[in-house]
Amino acid sequence: MINLAILEDSFGDFEILKDLIQETLFYSYEIFHFTETTSLVQSKNTFNFILSDLNLPDSRGIDTIKILLKAFDNTPIIALTGESDRTQGMNTIKCGAQDYLSKGEFDSKLLWKTINYAIERNQLLNDIKKSTSILQKQTDALEQFAFVATHDLRSPIKSLESLVNIMEQKVNFANDEKAYLENLKQTTTRLDNTLEDLMSILSINENFEDGIKKVSIKTIVEEIIMDLSPIIESSKSRIIIELDKLNHIQSSPAMLKSIMQNLLTNALKYSHKDRTPEIKIISEIRDGNPVIDIIDNGIGIPPKKQDFVFQLFKRLHKDKKGRGIGLFLVKSQIESLGGSIEVKSEEGIGSTFTVKFDKSDLAH
Repeated sequence: MINLAILEDSFGDFEILKDLIQETLFYSYEIFHFTETTSLVQSKNTFNFILSDLNLPDSRGIDTIKILLKAFDNTPIIALTGESDRTQGMNTIKCGAQDYLSKGEFDSKLLWKTINYAIERNQLLNDIKKSTSILQKQTDALEQFAFVATHDLRSPIKSLESLVNIMEQKVNFANDEKAYLENLKQTTTRLDNTLEDLMSILSINENFEDGIKKVSIKTIVEEIIMDLSPIIESSKSRIIIELDKLNHIQSSPAMLKSIMQNLLTNALKYSHKDRTPEIKIISEIRDGNPVIDIIDNGIGIPPKKQDFVFQLFKRLHKDKKGRGIGLFLVKSQIESLGGSIEVKSEEGIGSTFTVKFDKSDLAH
């Protein structure tokens, strides 16, 4: 049995629809007629699809579709618009209706085709929603397992590190035995570092806990410079800040600080030994998007390595200490905020990292 709701306050139009449906549907069905949106919503019935006029005594235009979608989120809705009203019809689809029909411009065959397509598309969308929900739950469970497992593994590794240190201090080993002990110590440290990196990756989304709010880029940058002041002073680096064109954006303060700190730390780390390090931090609105550039005069990135600069555990310079996780984290964080990052670099000259935020992140 097919349950069909028709929301139409014109009895003449309702009778036309009913006659067309009788010509169209070849299986058992029952028509429920409503003349007001409120009465349809309050009916609490389950329908296979809804044919709805837009202009009713208690709702008008797109608002009618919004009310129905809220009450019947899994039911395909076909909007009935005025003759040749293509604009309003397309707006109903953008709002969430499965399709629209212009009154006076369809026959029983077109009605049959529209109803069937609407039901099929809606079923496909519902299947996608269910699959997405299941996948999200599985992903969340996997992330939780990985985080707990990683956290629990660090405890015995820390104990092993302590035992190695005690043995190093208390036991008088022969030279070859000391070499074995040193190898064990280095291996344990590398494993602990790897687990720490994995925990950092798994906890990316936790930075959203402070919420999205209006953030001062200048304040974030000043905090980072204060934190990195020993490195800046010892390297005699020159930091140039140009934030006059854009100071505030909508973002996660913790995540934005992590992104900026990683990029500024990298710029300091990969400075050129033959010149005074100079780092520019510039913010502006570019093509409608908030953008932050971090420009340095460091050693740059070799052309062959620029394609995988943001990949996990990829180190760009073997002579510099690092585990190849910083830029991967930066990319993951900015993408989780709906933005993107790119780099332009010339080996021996320097690099420019451009962080582009979504247009919606412009602070108002």
